[in-house]
Amino acid sequence: MSTQQPGSKSLYDLFPHLEAATLIKIACHEFKPADLYKLDARYHDKTELECLQDSASRTGSWKDYPTINSLVIPLQMYFCILTWFAANEGDVELTATIATGGLEYIGHILLLSQRYEWHAVVQYHSHFHLAQQCEMAQGNFLNWHCSDPDLMSEYLMNNVKQRPAKKTTGPTRANQTCFLFNKGECMANPCPNGRAHKC
Repeated sequence: MSTQQPGSKSLYDLFPHLEAATLIKIACHEFKPADLYKLDARYHDKTELECLQDSASRTGSWKDYPTINSLVIPLQMYFCILTWFAANEGDVELTATIATGGLEYIGHILLLSQRYEWHAVVQYHSHFHLAQQCEMAQGNFLNWHCSDPDLMSEYLMNNVKQRPAKKTTGPTRANQTCFLFNKGECMANPCPNGRAHKC
C-alpha cells in the first residue's frame, strides 16, 4: 500500500509520532498486536505514562493493557491507519469495510468489558486480533465485526464479572414486627407476610 495520499499529506505527516517501519508493518499486516501500545501518543510522553517508559524497540506484553483505555485508544489509531492506507489506494469499498469493521469491533470490546473480567477480554482480543491479521494478509477484511464463539468460550465464559450484592436500604421483613399478630388478627405460624410474631 502507498503511504502518500494524492494531493495531500503523506501518512508520515498524518502520524508523525510513529516510525515509518511501524506504518509499513501495519500495512503489511505484520504488526504484532501486543505492540499496540506503541500507537498510543501517550507512550511517547515519558512523563505522562510511566508504565510505558521502556525502549520503543521492546516487544509489548499484555500487561501493557491494564485498563480499557490502554487498549481501545491505540486500537482506534490502528484502525485509523488501516483506513488511510485503503483510502490512499482509492479503494472506497475497502475503506468503508475497515472503518465500519473497526468501529463495530471497538464497540464489541466495550460491551465485553462490561460483562467479563478485563484480563479475559484482553486475552480474547489478543487471539482475535492475530486471527484477523492472518485473514487480512489473505485479503479478507470482513470479519472484524464478527465475534469468535470458540475464543469467547475459551477466554470469557468462565470469567463473568461478579455482580455486587444488592444493598438493603431498611430492615428486612423478618426483623419487622407483625402488628396484625399484636391485634390478634394474624394467627398463622409462621407469619404469611414473613414478619416476626412478637409483642
